[in-house]
This record gives sequence, structure tokens and C-alpha cells, in this order.
Amino acid sequence: MKNLEWGSRLMPAGVFSVALGLVMATGQAASSPGPLFDVGSPISMSLLPAGPLKTSLEALPQDAQNRALEWMGRLSLNQGDLDYLRVDARGGVYFADTYLPDAKALTVQQTNEAAVLPAINAADTFLLHSRPGAPNVVYLDFDGHTITGTGWNSTTDPLVAEPYDIDGNPGNFSSEELARIGEIWHRVAEDLAPFDIDVTTEEPASFGSKVGRVVVTKDVDANGADMPAKGAGGVAYVDVFGQSYYPTYSPALVYFNNLGGGEATYVAEAASHEFGHNLGLSHDGTASGDAYYGGHGSGYVSWAPIMGAGYYNNVTQWSKGEYPDANQTQDDIAIIVGKLGYRPDDHGDSMGTATPLSVDAAGNIMASNPETDPHNTQPGNKGIITDRNDVDVFFLDAAAGPLSLTVTPAWDAFPRSSRRGANLDVEAVLMDSNGSVVASSDPVDDTLASISVDVSGGRYYLQIDGVGNGTSPGYSDYGSIGEYFINGNVTVSTTTFIDVPASYWAYNQIETLYQQGITSGCDTGLYCPEGLVTRAQMAVFLERAINGSSYQAPAASGSVFADVPSSYWAADWIEQLAADGITGGCGDGNYCPEGEVTRAEMAVFLLRAKHGSSYVPPTASGTLFGDVSGSYWAASWVEELANEGISNGCGGGNFCPDDQVTRAQMAVFMVNTFGW
Repeated sequence: MKNLEWGSRLMPAGVFSVALGLVMATGQAASSPGPLFDVGSPISMSLLPAGPLKTSLEALPQDAQNRALEWMGRLSLNQGDLDYLRVDARGGVYFADTYLPDAKALTVQQTNEAAVLPAINAADTFLLHSRPGAPNVVYLDFDGHTITGTGWNSTTDPLVAEPYDIDGNPGNFSSEELARIGEIWHRVAEDLAPFDIDVTTEEPASFGSKVGRVVVTKDVDANGADMPAKGAGGVAYVDVFGQSYYPTYSPALVYFNNLGGGEATYVAEAASHEFGHNLGLSHDGTASGDAYYGGHGSGYVSWAPIMGAGYYNNVTQWSKGEYPDANQTQDDIAIIVGKLGYRPDDHGDSMGTATPLSVDAAGNIMASNPETDPHNTQPGNKGIITDRNDVDVFFLDAAAGPLSLTVTPAWDAFPRSSRRGANLDVEAVLMDSNGSVVASSDPVDDTLASISVDVSGGRYYLQIDGVGNGTSPGYSDYGSIGEYFINGNVTVSTTTFIDVPASYWAYNQIETLYQQGITSGCDTGLYCPEGLVTRAQMAVFLERAINGSSYQAPAASGSVFADVPSSYWAADWIEQLAADGITGGCGDGNYCPEGEVTRAEMAVFLLRAKHGSSYVPPTASGTLFGDVSGSYWAASWVEELANEGISNGCGGGNFCPDDQVTRAQMAVFMVNTFGW
């Protein structure tokens, strides 16, 4: 007997047929294999096989029948879909998902599953948003809803949908109910995380073509009336999101009383599945006759398609029919993107655009998740892989010692041993500053990635990718998208300035400059290495270098330079620099204190500070640098700076004499000049 996988527990495949068998017993014909219709193919009554769907179509008025046939022609349908496809009195087309999860399997798993789920704060339960401000919205409605004037109301108007209720007290939400609602929200939000949509539990101010609703309720309303497709796990009109008539064919309905009595994992899978129908998705089944594919694999990498039967698996993904015996090659992600679009990429995909990891003073790397931080007030150390080509790159600076990083998918927030239902399978690669791989992780038996290695110190880069699993039958990276969270620990480097890590190219020289007392930085704990050096700052640096860190220049008169009054912060230092014969100003009796020092000016400043005010460098040859001819005003100074080993230019045989000097470059120049 063929075996299929429920989480980490093997169950016989025959159990999956129980619910389907119940449906067959009510008069529906068994599915036959193979595709039936392609998107855009015209459908006529003559093409439809005999059965309940055709019978219901034949009973419709001609205009409603034509509308239903045109509607079906927009869909990718298989023979198996016809057992679950319905039409309303006006020709609206919907799926009634009467394939239900097995209660016995749930009982076994609940018995074995430790209660380790962190609950969202009760006060936040009905204020949750996955992407506030997104142009598309789906509202997960748990507190009951009066349905009126919609396609669902052909026989009963209104329908008063009951609240989500697992304890027989529909007027009040218990702590357990609130915890389950939070988990359902996060699971649905994870399925839709790569796309430009806000999954929310807070009722929107209005509904329209791009604002939908999924009602989680019972299959009998508050007045005892049967809800649409009573006995199903869920029901939803297909391919209606984004249409002007969407409000008429909303909400999608999820019947929690038929889903393990409101089990969060089942309700979440059903909610994503039904909203998938709203977006235009059909079922993922098998060519051999299963309308809903129940998945494959074992353990933490057991897999199933969201539009199949993903109730029992640890990895559930959008699909395009890459699994064995698939009957549906509909490109789920392409269809979803066509309706919702992708959300903007949240992190760069190269070392040059990498995001810094947040590391505390003790070297801890921590990420909050939607359960512990539902409003994402701590956005660091997390992200979303949006498509199979997306990679996210982070960097951190480490001292020599152990470095450990763990990248966990969405189940970081619901760490079950079964029915995790997350989409992303993570590969993590740690690289050094040259891009060489230090370590990597992609376990074949789990979807997280964990790296633990001793490093020599410096800047390191963490690359995160969504990958498939190659263990047969496995899965590709097609649907390996979604949230991840980074946690770990690093040996922190002890640095003077938080913006000059040990891996910074001029770290040693900047530290030396600080130790010599030449500078204390640009602000508290900062050096601003990429900031440009002004002529006023240069006066302070040089005078301290010449006279020592404790030196204080005499009080300024304010009469040496017209643009340097005695009240100017660096007036004492500027006038002393002039008195030492190192500068004569910038011309016209001015010093230009806020002017930025060029590399040519730096050459003059440094050599006069080193050799004295009377120093004159040898005549320039004009051949040392390609961009400094013998006639350039500072050519002799530039060439002597190179001859004394203070600078070897800016690269490519050039000196870049008119480029401005950064504070990092200045540190290197001064250390080389004064030999510290």
C-alpha cells in the first residue's frame, strides 16, 4: 500500500480517501485522470461530462448558463475539479472544498505535540497587519459577519455567520481562541508574505475590488440556516479578486467546525486555499485521480501544495505541478503576482548592497517574530525571500572567535514538530570580505540553516536563499519563498568608534590617531570615516601632531584671516598654523575654514608640518602620476609625498590631486607622515 506523510508520522494513503469517499457516496462521480480544459479554451455544454455540475448548469436560465461557461473558460480545470465546482443561480462559479482533514490524524498529533506556541498579546489579536498600507488587503474575519446581497444569498438573505468558537461561548473569545486566531493570521500572512498585500485581522474601513474578506465561521448560520456548501471545509468563488464585482462574490468562507473543530493549522491552510481560489487558482491533484494532492516526503521536509491538501505537511507551497503525477501545471505564483504584484525587495542581493545585522554589545544577534512582535517594532535581522531568484545579503563585523548563526523560516514563531506549514526552505552561506565561502548550511532533513564556525576576525557576509530539497521526490525552489528570522552570537570586536569596525580598511590608522590624541571622533562614539576633512579640522590635526596631544593653541586675535573671527571654534588652531608658516590661507586674506581639503593641499600641509615652514620639495619630474604634470601647481609636493612613502596615489597610476580627502584617508596620511 502506498504511504503518504503526515508531518513525521507515516499514515496509509487510504485514510486520505475517507472524506472523498463520503462525497462519492452522495452521488458524485469519481474523478478520471488527465486535463480537461485550458485557460482561455471555449467551453460548451457538449464538452462537459455528465454529472452534478452539468445538471446544475442545464437548470440555469440561458444567460446565467452562458455566464457560467464563459467564467469556467477563464480557468485551468481538470476532470477532478468538476466534482467540487459549483454554479450559483446567476452563473457565478465557485469551489466547494468538501475534502476534509482526518480527525484521527489530528488527535494523534495533538497528543504528541508539546504546547510551545507563544501567543500574540490578546490586546493585539484584532489589530494585526502583515503589510500596512499595501494596495491589496484580505481581512480574516473571526467575529461573525452578516452576509447580504452577495452571490451566497440566492436562497437565504441575510446569512448571519457565527464567530470562531471552540468552547461553545460565541459571545466571548477565550485566551486559547485568541492564540489560535493569532497563529492562523500569521500562517496565512506567511503564505502571502512575498506579495503586495496586507493580511489583517482589523476590519477595513471599506471593501472593494482589491479589499477582500475570508470569514472563519460554522457551516450553519446563527439562525439555523445552512451556509453555502454545508459540510465543506471551505467555499470560495474563483478568479474574482481585483474585479469590480468582487464584493458580490466575497467573502470566501472557511468552516472551522469541519476542520478539526477549529484547529489553527487546518483553518489556516483552508483560508489560504480559499483565498487562492479568489485569486484564480484551481486545485492541485494527480493524473491518477486525486482531486487534491496530499503531498509527499517525510519529517520536517514533508511537502504539499497549498491548492492541494496541505493539512498534514511541514512544507506547504504554491505550486506549478512539479510533483510526481501532477495534473495541474497552473503557475500559481505568476497568477498571484498578476493580481497582487510582488512586495518591494527588502534587502540587497550583493555584498555591495548588504544590510548590517543588528548585534548587541554582548554579541547577540536576535530577531523578533510576529508572535513576539506583531507590529514589527523591531525590524532587524529578518526578511522575506520574494521569489526563487531573490537572495538577501547581510553583513556583520566579528573579532576572532566563534560565530554562530541560525536562519529559521516562519515556523520560528510556531515551532511544531508537525504541520509547520511554512513555505521557505533556507540555505545560508557565510562569506568573508573577499567573497570566499567560509561555511554554508542547507540540511536535507530540515528547512532551517545553521552555521557555527570559528572565524579569524573581520567583516563577514551572510547570504540567504530559498532552495528546494533534492531528496526524492523532494521539491524545487519554485515555491521556497517567505519569511525568515536570524538569531545567533558573534565574538564582538572592541573598537573605539562604532562606525569603524575592525574590518574597516583604515581601522588601524584611525585607532592610532585616536591613541595619539589627535582626534576623539566626530560625535559620541563616532569617527565618520567617510566624512570630508575641512581646513579648520586640518589645522587642529596638524598642530596636535606637531606639538603633542596635550597642546592648546594660544588664544586667537581674530585679525589674521578675515573669515576667521576670534569666536570661531578653531580660530586658535588656524592662527597658530599660520604662525608656524604651514599655511598662508586660501587667498584674499581668507583661510576658508569650512572648505574641504584636497589631496594636493594635503600634500603641502603634511610636508610643511613634517619638515618645517621653509621646506621646499625637489622639482617635479611630471612623470610619477598620470594626472599630475610637471606644471601642476602642487606637482613637487605631490611627488615628494609619494617619494617619502606617505601616499602611493589613488590607483591606476594616478594621484587624484583635486579629490577631497576623507577622514579615513587623512588618518592614513598622518600616520604615514609622522611614523606612529
